[in-house]
Amino acid sequence: MVDFYPVHIYYPLEEAEKKYWKGALKQTEAYLLDFVERHLEEIMAIANENGDPKDEDILDAVKGEILARGSIQPAAELAEIIREINKEIWYRGEMGHYYQSPKDIAEQWQAEYAVKWHEAKLFETFVVLEHCTSSVLAKFSGVRQ
Repeated sequence: MVDFYPVHIYYPLEEAEKKYWKGALKQTEAYLLDFVERHLEEIMAIANENGDPKDEDILDAVKGEILARGSIQPAAELAEIIREINKEIWYRGEMGHYYQSPKDIAEQWQAEYAVKWHEAKLFETFVVLEHCTSSVLAKFSGVRQ
């Protein structure tokens, strides 16, 4: 089902599925569909490499493009990272850790959580892709050769 699994964290597929069914990944779905539209030509070029592409070829090309780019919406992910770092700064302030500068806290967050956070986001994207393959494939209906 999912072709990407985080290496640096344990994130059960069941937990990602729960998030999907609760509606917590709706924004990821919107970003994914937007990503496909923005990169339609590149994805189709990859899918066409072996002749007339089947649905599986297109989906594999979408997955490859996601992995190659590393993100489906870099600006939104950066904003979310900033929010997470700000939460950590607030939390440490609440705990009385006033001796650490926000810059130091941000660097520590990046060192400890950035890779894990990024892998979790990619994993969630692949889970969403599995649930909305028909919507993704519909984007290619006008460009199939």
